[in-house]
Amino acid sequence: MSNYYLWITGLFIGLISCSSPKSKQHEVELDQSEQNSHQIQVNSLSDTEDFYTWTNDRIPMVSAHRGGPYPGYPENAIETFSNVLKFTPAIIELDVAMTKDSVLVLMHDDDLSRTTTGTGKVNEVTYEYIQSLFLEDNDGNLTDFKVPTLEEALIWSKGKALLTVDIKRSVPYEKVIEAVRKTKSEAQAALISYSFEAAKKN
Repeated sequence: MSNYYLWITGLFIGLISCSSPKSKQHEVELDQSEQNSHQIQVNSLSDTEDFYTWTNDRIPMVSAHRGGPYPGYPENAIETFSNVLKFTPAIIELDVAMTKDSVLVLMHDDDLSRTTTGTGKVNEVTYEYIQSLFLEDNDGNLTDFKVPTLEEALIWSKGKALLTVDIKRSVPYEKVIEAVRKTKSEAQAALISYSFEAAKKN
């Protein structure tokens, strides 16, 4: 995959180091339902803390920016996340925006026109409208993939990958925390904070 989309990290979000698990309990495992797919499994917050704890026998890991887009695989799509895991275990970075009717969806841009078949700003349209759209890859090629919700991504990640959630500035931090708690995804999801005040809400 292009290094433009998948980058090897030395420091993770400026605070933590991306590295492979240090014990058999945290080893990347093959999910029998997804052949040829690499998995990261954590079962608790202590597992996650162990995973991110650096030791000198660690190897670098891939962090897939916007999920690791690739020709035919648009950014911030669950199908794209799954495609990355065919090649390597990865930490998936994704972006969260909010619709007019307060549904959290995966979208980097404020506007829909670059990555979907729609137009307008995410926070000015309803989720019903978002559901009618299809995603386009970074070359503008149409796919049959839909815009996922944050909740769908959180549920997908369990037993497969760790997530770093980049929250757009117009999205209430509390809404994202609520989604993480509702899906019991605390061990899988690290929330990116741009302020100390937002971090205190976690």
